[in-house]
Amino acid sequence: MKDCNIEIALNLDYQCSNKYNYYLQLWFRNDLSSLEIIKNCSKMSDMASVQSHFNKITLKIQGNKIFIDSKLTGFNRDIWDCTWTENFIFSVNGDNIKLMKKTQSEEQYVYYFPNGSDVIPPSGYKNNGHGEYRLPRKSKKK
Repeated sequence: MKDCNIEIALNLDYQCSNKYNYYLQLWFRNDLSSLEIIKNCSKMSDMASVQSHFNKITLKIQGNKIFIDSKLTGFNRDIWDCTWTENFIFSVNGDNIKLMKKTQSEEQYVYYFPNGSDVIPPSGYKNNGHGEYRLPRKSKKK
């Protein structure tokens, strides 16, 4: 089995490249708010220090709606990792697609220290004894 990601499968080049943006602009050509987001996409090559990628994407189509649930991971070299989820609902009308709703979970960061960049974890993050710093979980009141 060959590893594959969306960019490779659709031959989109790297995130926010001209080819990537042209493809998205075609899809969302009648959705002005989405076009504005695409226009402001910041280019990120594979050599960028801060990157994010999909761990899992679930696509479901019901009638004229497309539901996308995704799990993502981001990282900044040796400084931190982050995970979160995003959910999208799109409506399709003929050959037009429009973003109806987007929700995103709170990002869960893990900072590493010591690290090669000498960046200290933010205040409030606690060491688990293995050089990983996390925010303490809030206790649930009963």
